[in-house]
Amino acid sequence: MSLAVNEPILEGNLADFNLVEVLQVLSLSRQYTRVELFSEQRVLTGSIFIKSGKVVQAANGAFRGKRAFLGLIRHPPMRFRVFRINTPALIPEPVGSLSHLLIEAIEADPQPMAPKLARSSSARVASPSARPSVSARSAASRPAPSITPKLPPLQRNVPRPRVDSGILATKQGLGQCIIAVASPKGGSGKTTVALNLALSLARREHRVILVDGDVNGDVMSSIDGRTSAKAGVFDVLSGGASPEDALRKTVVPDLEILPAIGQSLPSPDFGFVDYRDRWHLLLSELAQRTQIVIVDTPSGMLGVTYQILSACTHVIGVLQAEVIAQRSFSMFGECLALLPDSARPKVLGVFLNMLQLRQTTSIDVLVRACAKLPKDWLFETPIPRNSAFLDAAAAGVPLHFYDPKHPPAVSWLFDTLATEVLERLEVAPSEAQLSQQRFLA
Repeated sequence: MSLAVNEPILEGNLADFNLVEVLQVLSLSRQYTRVELFSEQRVLTGSIFIKSGKVVQAANGAFRGKRAFLGLIRHPPMRFRVFRINTPALIPEPVGSLSHLLIEAIEADPQPMAPKLARSSSARVASPSARPSVSARSAASRPAPSITPKLPPLQRNVPRPRVDSGILATKQGLGQCIIAVASPKGGSGKTTVALNLALSLARREHRVILVDGDVNGDVMSSIDGRTSAKAGVFDVLSGGASPEDALRKTVVPDLEILPAIGQSLPSPDFGFVDYRDRWHLLLSELAQRTQIVIVDTPSGMLGVTYQILSACTHVIGVLQAEVIAQRSFSMFGECLALLPDSARPKVLGVFLNMLQLRQTTSIDVLVRACAKLPKDWLFETPIPRNSAFLDAAAAGVPLHFYDPKHPPAVSWLFDTLATEVLERLEVAPSEAQLSQQRFLA
């Protein structure tokens, strides 16, 4: 998997949030991550390298390793940028566990930093008088960080590449992109993943249509919009409405939603009728209107989900990081194998959801997934269980819109997931992305 080394995925101002929270979120990924820290004058002050919950290396002026890390945590600079980079062939011995180092930095009395910093590079650390050091109380009580995403393309006035409607430009050619989000177990978070992934892709100016294939209408329920839908996908499949009647625009310019149902429920016999051909025609037509179609499927892998999968080009599996979900997840591959080769979607990846870092059984699900799933199935980015999802659902908005000025830190993990999805689809970078990479280089 290739990756542009010079492309930042996040950046933010450290004046109004907790650096500790950002590092904890980034440490969930198994990818090699570099966090660069800057002074108020945007001069590089230090850097922290993280992978799989460990601090691999840290630099702070003339200091390296643990001493550099503790200094950066106790006296955070003003700004930061985050880069995902290719893992080097030889990784140095880690400085230590991120959680243990954070405890040491927070609980121990800060030791004065020696004044032997690299003067030639004008690097400096904010003084304690300019910013109080992090304390255990502030780490627990401060609001979620206000991070500004570095999501290419950044400028609306930069021309986007010409792409035929419904055809996704890739490094290898052109083709439709219809992605099902599926899981053998209910309650695994498929709707949350589908909605927030679609939003992250649309914020990058990829045109996306999110299709709700669940008769329960979970997508519209998540954004408190079920009563506003006049027609849905099941009305279209039964011939009672056209896609134009059912498609709904959103406040995000490049995101449209096709609800599951309108003002009335479909016939009870609907789930027993084979609509595979109609699903294929509908999703193919939607793919001609946009660049990426994402379909939120019902629970389970058979029935309506089986019909939807036969009409998709790719599938993302959602694995809830709990024992029961892990035991039943074998159904994901077994049911895909039942589809004919010509109608079987390519597995884009498996996404670990609701990870609980303090629960050994939840971590065991991650370990087993790494060992048992086929090579390259597991996405690098998991999502932890977090109360912010409940708050956003209660407010009837996607996670990133719950508090636009101070979005929950966990919301940015969906932007990282979107990056992985685009890489696995081998989407060619837009002209704005290439322009930004050239500028950063």
